[in-house]
Amino acid sequence: THLRQLDLPAEQRAVLRALALGDRAGMNREQWRLLQQTGTSHLLAISGLHVGLVASLVFLVTERSWRRLGAARCWPSPRAAALAAMLADLTYALLSGVQVPAQRATIMIWVWMGAIVVDAGARPWPVLGLALLAILLHTPLAVLTAGFWLSFGAVALILYLSLGRRGQGGRLRRTLQVQLALVAGLTPLLWLWFQQASLIAPLANLIAIPWVSVLVVPPLFLALTLLPLSTTLADGLLSLTGLSLQGLWRCLQWLDFGDAAQWPAPPAGNAGL
Repeated sequence: THLRQLDLPAEQRAVLRALALGDRAGMNREQWRLLQQTGTSHLLAISGLHVGLVASLVFLVTERSWRRLGAARCWPSPRAAALAAMLADLTYALLSGVQVPAQRATIMIWVWMGAIVVDAGARPWPVLGLALLAILLHTPLAVLTAGFWLSFGAVALILYLSLGRRGQGGRLRRTLQVQLALVAGLTPLLWLWFQQASLIAPLANLIAIPWVSVLVVPPLFLALTLLPLSTTLADGLLSLTGLSLQGLWRCLQWLDFGDAAQWPAPPAGNAGL
């Protein structure tokens, strides 16, 4: 109710509700068209990215605080941080209504963090395989959805490109390599499920992912946390988040080339019967 009554343009209020609570009813057709054309629709609704970001932020803050307090001598800081991340992840997933993307991300994060609690040196590939098995046990028909293949495909590509490659090239170079690899690896899946892929998506995501991860989601979640304590502080942060969203929206509009930016799937070959 508070988000609906904010003194912000209706479009910004709609996106804030979608990000905070998964309530996408207020987003209009033009907003969805722009997100789909630029390949960024996964960013501006509750998705694995946001669930993972919440868990990552809590993990980072808890681990550093645990070390500074000297509690690491009693219990390793990664394990304490993993437990805090699991709790934060579950809280946010429940807040968002436990939608399917949030369910998938929650299972993956709990498996990953649980592996850290049991063994701080857990290897990523076996943990990813265990997460995949857990999701299939929870929702066997997930294999029939595009989100399942795109999620695990993206995570697997990022792991392959990241593990054992620290220090090889600058951060910008590694980021560009990951973006190009995601385009090459996920385009066949996008063709299969949606019969087209966005040519502008790599550049749009290169801008939008850090923008949303740093300038939108953290202040939004901080505002939601402060809302029961101080509506003044919460509204100030929500206004700043709205301005940040406005800036991102202008960038996406500048990158929107309409249907010209879409790469249709190659036509299927004729059997010649």
